[in-house]
Amino acid sequence: IHAIEPEASTLMEVAQFIETAMDGHEGKLAAKIDLLAGCGAVYCQAVGASAVQQLLVKGIQPIKVPEGTTIESLIGVLQQELRAEPRLDG
Repeated sequence: IHAIEPEASTLMEVAQFIETAMDGHEGKLAAKIDLLAGCGAVYCQAVGASAVQQLLVKGIQPIKVPEGTTIESLIGVLQQELRAEPRLDG
């Protein structure tokens, strides 16, 4: 989890989710989504319909990216967008 500003980014937290079988215990997804509380978006290579719904309910935008996409490149794009956007706070 990164905090991203126009000119800097800070690694706030690291979480690793292991692959789990769809074994009827899909409630495990809620704990993963809870970890993302306060995030504006989550980048993922794959995301199911249930996960998309749960993320959106929490105000988190899921964004699919191709395999091999680097975190650094995603942060760079976000920072460019932040620098280009007019700021409302002054």
